Amino acid sequence: MKYLRKVCTPFCQRLKPALCLCSRAIIQKVSMSKSFIFNDENVYNTYGFRTANSGIALSRFKENPVMLDGHWADTQNVIGRWEDVALSDAHLTGRPVFDLEDERAKKISGKVDRNFLKACSMGLLFNPEHMQREPNGKWLLTQCELLEVSIVAIPSNASAIRLYVEKDGDYQVLSEDEIKLCLSGIHVDTNFSKQENTMKKIILSVASLVALGLDKSITNPSEGVDENVLNNAIGDLKSKLDNSEQQLSAANLALKSLKDAALEQKKLAAEKIVDDAINAGKIDATAKADWLKLATDNEALATSTLAALPAKTNLSGQVNNPAPGTTGEVKTMEDFQKLSLSAQKSFKAEKPEAYAELVAGM
Repeated sequence: MKYLRKVCTPFCQRLKPALCLCSRAIIQKVSMSKSFIFNDENVYNTYGFRTANSGIALSRFKENPVMLDGHWADTQNVIGRWEDVALSDAHLTGRPVFDLEDERAKKISGKVDRNFLKACSMGLLFNPEHMQREPNGKWLLTQCELLEVSIVAIPSNASAIRLYVEKDGDYQVLSEDEIKLCLSGIHVDTNFSKQENTMKKIILSVASLVALGLDKSITNPSEGVDENVLNNAIGDLKSKLDNSEQQLSAANLALKSLKDAALEQKKLAAEKIVDDAINAGKIDATAKADWLKLATDNEALATSTLAALPAKTNLSGQVNNPAPGTTGEVKTMEDFQKLSLSAQKSFKAEKPEAYAELVAGM
């Protein structure tokens, strides 16, 4: 009543609020604001679906019946609240109460009072699973929750209804493309079997028809696909998948056999390379395991490395064979001195007793 007293005449301001005629007139104007139709469940919106009033959850909305300007969901665009929210036949209605201390709300309220703005639009939280295909090819939203109702300028366009989904604990408004995508999935049309004694029809997206190989045989996808036809197509697709899996398994087994055979050949080749090197005296037999691993992993590297190693020298052969310019065995110190330096060292190492006798006979 504090706000109402500001517009009263000086005479009225001297009266008690209950006797103020100006206040009474304004209160009557506010209380008599016309109701808006939130939803007519018999009318399809521009997306091709209608909303069942019986499936609209109102509990949370009635606790916070927020009125927004054009679905802009922030505090700056709250222009009032809704009262007397009620169902009447096919209509869900509510009466607007504008925040007249807010300049924007005050201007919009004036446009409503002067019949320049006559439309509102619901903001609904919904799940695509609650979209049901009707026999006429359009959709029925069977369950949703009312979050807000906005004053809008043109109710006949796509913004006449806003759909929200909950993502990561927050409400996000779906774009027009996202709404269309939600309506393009697979839906079972149970109304056909209820209203007509015919086989169940199933509506498929174009992508689903292509995947099942039905895109050429189904000339009118909006009429649905017979359940038997769909089951046969799914069975054929499963058979092809099972066949492909068997072929893949056989190919993998054959590939494994080839790999095992190739590995066995590499091991045999590595064994020969290492054994030849041991027999040639290039490496010691105690290092065979390490050389086998190298030769198996990289045959070319092992081969080139072993080829570069010198063969082991037979020192006893050098001692037993006469040195150049000598004949016979080493029997005297003179024979010993005719040997090469390396042969002398070998003689000392391999025949220490014979060398001792040579020294003693000097």
